[in-house]
Amino acid sequence: MPKVFLVRHGESTGNQHARLQGSRIGGALSELGRKQSVATASYLFDSFEELQHGNVRLISSPSTRALETAVPIAERLRCEIEIDNDLSEVDFGDWSGVSVSQLETDPGYQAWKVDPWVNSPPGGESLVAVRSRIWRAVSKRAAIADVQPVILVTHFFPLMALFSVLVPGNSLRSDNASISRFQLIEGQWTPTHINDIRHLCEVAPTAVRYV
Repeated sequence: MPKVFLVRHGESTGNQHARLQGSRIGGALSELGRKQSVATASYLFDSFEELQHGNVRLISSPSTRALETAVPIAERLRCEIEIDNDLSEVDFGDWSGVSVSQLETDPGYQAWKVDPWVNSPPGGESLVAVRSRIWRAVSKRAAIADVQPVILVTHFFPLMALFSVLVPGNSLRSDNASISRFQLIEGQWTPTHINDIRHLCEVAPTAVRYV
């Protein structure tokens, strides 16, 4: 039965300072983020039998914070890391690297927050565009997932866009270092875990932030 795991990267330095990173800012992990990533890797190995045999496809966003999250997973599961640009965070365009506090009085930012599906940051992309590419990343791995589990390491907005397709009509969170797991059953992706962060209890999960 095809299985896909979705992992959000651990806390980054940009998350700490509430700066919009997006696809243009690599954003290294914070000290807490590194601990979260190690805990995530251990939980994946210890809790899911299908991940314990070295037969895993691990694909990551090219952003530094995603790759630094993927490294402990690759080491624990004995697999290589592949990179897919379709897993990148939303492109914040001219807002890249800007703190949220600086944008709170910007009418364009307020309009974007009201409807990010249609509205785009200046020089950036809408969530409709993000949804298209993250769905492409999942769809092209469906056949692979039939013979080996797939782990995708990505970001807040790609996960939110993907959840809107896989579990429509639900308001879902996407915390740092969270794990979601889907199985393809009779042609439909069915969730078994959504935003699972129980493995972070000893390293303190952070409040959910989209930056």
